[in-house]
Amino acid sequence: MCNSVESFLKELKLDHLYPAFADNKIDDLTLLPLLSEDEVKELIPLLGERKKFQLGILSFKCNTKNSDIILDVLDPVPIESIKVAEVRIIQGVPYLMTQPGDMGSSNYFEQRSPIPFFNLGVYIREINTMRRRASERCGDTRGVVKDIIRARRCNDARVTRCEDVRANLTTIASLKQRMTKLYNKPEIARGKLIDKHRNKLSFIRKSLLMSKTPTVKREPDISKEIKDSQLWLKHNNEPHDNVMYHWKFSYSIRQIANSSICEFFEH
Repeated sequence: MCNSVESFLKELKLDHLYPAFADNKIDDLTLLPLLSEDEVKELIPLLGERKKFQLGILSFKCNTKNSDIILDVLDPVPIESIKVAEVRIIQGVPYLMTQPGDMGSSNYFEQRSPIPFFNLGVYIREINTMRRRASERCGDTRGVVKDIIRARRCNDARVTRCEDVRANLTTIASLKQRMTKLYNKPEIARGKLIDKHRNKLSFIRKSLLMSKTPTVKREPDISKEIKDSQLWLKHNNEPHDNVMYHWKFSYSIRQIANSSICEFFEH
């Protein structure tokens, strides 16, 4: 563990910044968390080095708070009165037997931790801060949302023990599954897909039957005067007024289907 500002900066590979701290008479580690953002910017002008320094401060604060809690709780435990056979080390925490003569069906003594509580709020707050800043740099916000939900549920339930944390995490896992169901997922169509193809085939079959039925073309009745107008247009192209008159009068012949201007003059 670092004992001075110089060793702290050396551990972060920022020892070249120590002269700036020494000029401002910052030689105590407890002064580092009290620095404001403007003071940190003045001491560390580069953004990358400033981020590394802030992460180091967070880890330093987390380590000091956890060590103070453990030392304050473990000091009053009478070590001389504890026998070696009555102590088990589980995950680094000594568990003591309350009643040595009371043995259960599984041949294990009832145990209880000498630590009455641990500061869950400090632990979650520091971990969430470190994870949030790391995820902001990576652009991932899913872990941040999960940590916020976990911290909120633990605070609402006033969790103070590890067992309660595990119980709340199981509910958070089910909550996470419900959250993932909010997003739309592709549905596999089974019966609907078969009906869709059946209707499509029946529509194609009906359209083919309709195309095979013969269509009866009804030609308009053409009088002798209309045919005379057609003949006049074949041999004359002036005067303009007469051409327009015969062109309009012979409209019924041009109205016949599948006939173009060339076919009109060929008849």
